Amino acid sequence: DKTVTKEYFAIVHGAPGDARHAWTCDAPIGRRPTAAKNDGHEYARAVGDSCIDGKPAFTAFEVVASCASASLIRCEPHTGRTHQIRLHLQCTGYPIVGDEVYTPSDLHAHLKDILAAGGNREAMPSRQQLHAHALTFAHPAREKDAPRIRVQADLPPDMVALMRALNMRSLIQ
Repeated sequence: DKTVTKEYFAIVHGAPGDARHAWTCDAPIGRRPTAAKNDGHEYARAVGDSCIDGKPAFTAFEVVASCASASLIRCEPHTGRTHQIRLHLQCTGYPIVGDEVYTPSDLHAHLKDILAAGGNREAMPSRQQLHAHALTFAHPAREKDAPRIRVQADLPPDMVALMRALNMRSLIQ
């Protein structure tokens, strides 16, 4: 039984659709072969066969809301590798909106065009759209079968604004 569970929300490029409502990724994560301290991304990582010294990593994903160009994904990392959620979403085809390291710049430009066409240019995020939503853990001084403690944070205003601007619809009933 895991001691602590973490839950994140991410707004990603693309829409997995109803057929891919939930999925997992277990690609190993390690150093980038080209990572250098002077390239501005010395902490950038690689995933799968492209990484050096890859360590096991596992993340579960679920689509919570979606539109034609983006989705809100619930992410539950079961391991704690650096940039794990960002990498696992990117390698499964759904990079995080606003992630300057792991998302191709043409996707950012495409989203900016979509928002501008809808008169919502101000909703373009200035940061990556990844949010630590909840932390659940057993209280250290309580009995083992006592209810677990859950601390939760609402989505930040910039993520809510982006979802509204894109007219995302909830897939959870």
